[in-house]
Amino acid sequence: MFQYRYEPLLSVQFKHPYYLNGVSKDFDCLPTAATVDLLQEYSLKLAQTKGGLKILCQKEYTDAVTTIPLIPIDQPLDLFFVVQVNSDILNLSDLAGLPKRYWLSNQNADGTFKENLALGATLGSVDELALSIAPLSLQLALPPGLYRQIQVNKLGETPIRQMDVLPTQETFNLTISQPGQYRVSKIKADGTRDETNYLLDQTLHQASKYWAVLHLRLDATIDYDPANAVQYTVNLPHKQSTWRYFVALSKARQTGLFDSATSLPMFSLTYEETLPYPDTSFALKPNANWTAEDLAMAGAIRNDKTAAVFLFETALAVPLFEANSPIVTLLTTGAKKMLLPTPRRDQYTTNLFVHL
Repeated sequence: MFQYRYEPLLSVQFKHPYYLNGVSKDFDCLPTAATVDLLQEYSLKLAQTKGGLKILCQKEYTDAVTTIPLIPIDQPLDLFFVVQVNSDILNLSDLAGLPKRYWLSNQNADGTFKENLALGATLGSVDELALSIAPLSLQLALPPGLYRQIQVNKLGETPIRQMDVLPTQETFNLTISQPGQYRVSKIKADGTRDETNYLLDQTLHQASKYWAVLHLRLDATIDYDPANAVQYTVNLPHKQSTWRYFVALSKARQTGLFDSATSLPMFSLTYEETLPYPDTSFALKPNANWTAEDLAMAGAIRNDKTAAVFLFETALAVPLFEANSPIVTLLTTGAKKMLLPTPRRDQYTTNLFVHL
């Protein structure tokens, strides 16, 4: 009697320092229709996890300890997923200045494999990879007489498809049967060529609203031993910013503290370090050093009942974490203390406003 079970083949996990365990639960990886067909064809199962995804291989028992894949991978398989962000985690990520759509792949342009899907080495934009996403049918513009041949090859594979171009031909209709990464070369009469890399897939072409495209290539060299299952990670860097407190002192509170309409109290902020938050301190920023942004922020909370507005800033840029926030205390010259709130995850900035 045959017995079957699914065992891990590879996994992808999104990580962010905001979480205590480092694993982000904010991303969904949705397979394209072509990927679903390939998974079914090779008896592979997709399992969505809180931190990414797993691909499991269906295996047949041959004895108590040995299993073999029910359908071995006998050719390169390109699996594509659209990556959807289901929270505000990107507001806590240091992605400033980079494009909003990313290309995550375990394959280099020359077909070799990468070991880790991480920022810098492998988390890049579509533009940086000169990769155009298009449907399976392309119409290429050809100035008459400039090109004599079109060559198409799938990245990581050796077969090259060659098609001649007529001297009077102005367009070329190219149709690909299998989704994947392709290099399209337009060969001139002198032998030089113009090349463009394409990601051809109808679903991905229509999924421009998604944050990223995930590509996983599997081939016959994959290790079926679950102990050696490949584990890829997408490491997102933590955003750090200066925490700023605008303390608005009312005229009524000023008089109550000092019995004077003209004297201003002296304030200080203390910061009690709590792991994993770094050690830092708050300093009062002199009004003379306020920027136009600072003045605009203060003006938004100032009214005819306000005596003065004070601005405190952290000495170091501080990130937000899931762990307990540090204790921030406002101390007046009268030794009166007030616990202040710390930034929340859903705050897009770290400007906090305190009314006294």
